[in-house]
Amino acid sequence: MFNSQEINLTEVNDFYNDLYKDRKEEASAPEEVKASSGVPNGEYKVSVNNVRLSESKSGKPQLKWVLEIEKGAYQEDLLWHCNTLTKSKESMDQLRRDLSKFGVKLDSLDDLRNQKFLSQFVGRCLIVCVERDNTFVNAHFLKAID
Repeated sequence: MFNSQEINLTEVNDFYNDLYKDRKEEASAPEEVKASSGVPNGEYKVSVNNVRLSESKSGKPQLKWVLEIEKGAYQEDLLWHCNTLTKSKESMDQLRRDLSKFGVKLDSLDDLRNQKFLSQFVGRCLIVCVERDNTFVNAHFLKAID
């Protein structure tokens, strides 16, 4: 079984802390997700089915979201959204922006190891804007709704 405690966040966490220790502004970076379904461009109401800390295929830590479409022709289709955690401002801004849609501020990347912290997102609903290209489905978190 996967153990999130084994993922090495030390270098990325130090970068995150240095980048944001004295800053309050909102993050602003593009989001990128892959989807297994043929969900077309448009806005969709989704619920967070699962969110967990994992590793990408290349071994980078990531926050992996599973989003389930709530209504319409694509009801119950899943979208996968990953916040890859790298030592880049764009990566950290994207993570902060995604969490801020739920009104959550991240104090430390170590919070992502805490299942109680992550469980606050499960079952929450949000509106996403899906934009497809030849390779990816980009799902932009627009706003959380409750």
